[in-house]
Amino acid sequence: MNFIEMTLSASVMIMVITVIRTVWMNKLPKKVFLILWLIVLIRLLIPINISSPLSIYTIFSSTRETAEQYIFQPESINSKAESNNSIDISKVQTAYYPSELIAGTETGKMNVLLIIWGMGLLILSIYFCVNYFRSKREFAMSLPVKQPIIEQWLKDHRIRRKVEVRQSGQTNVPLTYGIYHPVILMPGKTDWENKERLKYVLMHEFTHICSFDNGLKLLFVVALCIHWFNPLVWVMFLLFNRDIELACDEAVVRKFGEGNKSSYALTLIGMEEEKSSENLLFSNFNKNCIEERITAIMKIKKLSKLAICAAAVLVIGITTVFATSAAEKDVKLIPIPEINYTKAEYNMLEALQYKGYQEMSLIEYRMKLIQTVDKKEYMELINRIGRDEKIKNVRFTNETADFLINIVTALLNDWNGFRINSTVDGNSDSDSSGILEYTIGCKVTDGISLTVKEYNKSLNGIVGDMSNLVKNNDSSKPYNWEAIVTAIDDIKKKWSDKAIQYDITYSYQLDGKLYLSIEQVREKEKEAAVQAEAERIAK
Repeated sequence: MNFIEMTLSASVMIMVITVIRTVWMNKLPKKVFLILWLIVLIRLLIPINISSPLSIYTIFSSTRETAEQYIFQPESINSKAESNNSIDISKVQTAYYPSELIAGTETGKMNVLLIIWGMGLLILSIYFCVNYFRSKREFAMSLPVKQPIIEQWLKDHRIRRKVEVRQSGQTNVPLTYGIYHPVILMPGKTDWENKERLKYVLMHEFTHICSFDNGLKLLFVVALCIHWFNPLVWVMFLLFNRDIELACDEAVVRKFGEGNKSSYALTLIGMEEEKSSENLLFSNFNKNCIEERITAIMKIKKLSKLAICAAAVLVIGITTVFATSAAEKDVKLIPIPEINYTKAEYNMLEALQYKGYQEMSLIEYRMKLIQTVDKKEYMELINRIGRDEKIKNVRFTNETADFLINIVTALLNDWNGFRINSTVDGNSDSDSSGILEYTIGCKVTDGISLTVKEYNKSLNGIVGDMSNLVKNNDSSKPYNWEAIVTAIDDIKKKWSDKAIQYDITYSYQLDGKLYLSIEQVREKEKEAAVQAEAERIAK
């Protein structure tokens, strides 16, 4: 899974969770939404690719392939072999890889986008780092609290990490900072005699500590810095900060009992009266959409088994449908009839169909090929396939031959300039039936953006159109030369684009006359000139 796929997949989940949050916020445990945001976080930071037949992308992929599938199965095609089909891996590695990665306008555009992304990442990282360390420096000037009520509270709330309660005039509301050595920082004007308020405040901050909320916030900041260009990630970041407070509020209310909802809500309102600027890097008992928090507190009810089951189903369902990738098809190489290769050899060749290889760019797939086949047994097998005329003759009618010749050997050979020769006869035995001979030249101009699937579809498409040009024509109305030229020009325009270019040289024999394309005339002129020069030198 690449970077763009990660951010797009996460975006879909953010939209789904935002809708569910709007509809069912006060009907589900608040922890549910934190779990869902954590799943999105994993999607944003870790390039995992877990496939599932229940994934929405499996359904979308199946629908798209049904709509776009191109099927070409001509009865026969006489493809002639290229003159040199042996592969020298050392030459392949040095001749193409570096130039392909740095050449082309698309590469230039990618470099500009990469620079812009890097600048955004740097600026946002600096902002958060400055904010974090400035706050830490200010908080370091705080003083330990020496109050009997606090000392007793600390004894009653021991965890493996040492929790400290300090006091500072740099904050107007309580907050928590630190992960391994957490500190509950109380305002300088704290009323230590107000035990009702203290128990809620301390339990709120202690809940943040036990849940490692400050660590989670830092991870979400990292995700925001990396995916800063995605507005939905900003939405996720803001909603996560709200939900982390809502979940903490809910935990505190359940700790003290639903009968304390009103007094806890009044404590929140009191904190709001002492509001200060909110720091998104630390957990604080402060205004975080105060109306939403109070409303959520007052609607807290005892969790029913149905609500717990619904929450579990929701988390599992969203994860399965939106956090997984499209299920990989079980692609197996079907042995080619009348061609003798062992089961072990077919297994070796099948290993070249890497998971998701059709969606890889040509360069990415080619580099994986080079790394895989750089072994004596692989090289001998690939070279044998490259010289096998039987496989080449069915390369456009057999799926396995198509993969081995048009994809594997073509990409390992001179993939930026290979040619395909063929002859197509008309359907009729009439003397007026034309015979078309052509050579298709293929040149990949952008191996970064062009996927293996797009490349193979394009190659099969142009060969299919050329094969059917004369064959499917009504023989009673044979193409004239002008129609052939127009039709072939249309075919070239149809299948050529900025990523792959085709040229076609061709000749057409009709009623005993031979018509040559401009390219073929020039080619014959060059051959005649070379021959004349050779004869002159010989004399």
